Amino acid sequence: MHTIDFIRMSMDASKEMSLSLINDLQDEPFAQPTTNGGNHAIWILGHLAYIESVMIHQLIQSKDTCTLAHHKETFDPESGPSTEPSEYPSFEQLFEDYNTARRETVEYLDTITQDDLNSPALGCPEAWKPHFGTVAQCLDFIAHHPSLHFGQLADIRKSLGRKPIFG
Repeated sequence: MHTIDFIRMSMDASKEMSLSLINDLQDEPFAQPTTNGGNHAIWILGHLAYIESVMIHQLIQSKDTCTLAHHKETFDPESGPSTEPSEYPSFEQLFEDYNTARRETVEYLDTITQDDLNSPALGCPEAWKPHFGTVAQCLDFIAHHPSLHFGQLADIRKSLGRKPIFG
């Protein structure tokens, strides 16, 4: 197996697992994982879409903006979740945005070679280079970022009294 194929497989697995949990929370989009708040499903979905778009366009390719730049204020890591529904697009729109970001990532993967994985991420700030300095590091993050939020989604479901989806 080639590394790019492994990246695709990892991206597919983390997306499938996270979206299974997010789909199950469409009836409770603003439920939070703890009594002290936390990221809710609609914020996590929008955040995943926005960050993937930033990684591909701005960090890896050093473009001035990304396809989902209009979501920066709402879904940037610094934004944090609000429980005010009027501040968010619909689940349907966010699923579409996530699929757009993923399609752009896959299209990018289709243009690179194994050797390109070691290339520098052209838009990576100096302070982030230990973690996101190469194309491979950025793609690895894209593949695993949904998994970082998996526990939050599982905790939301648990707080709602739902049984685990995964065994």
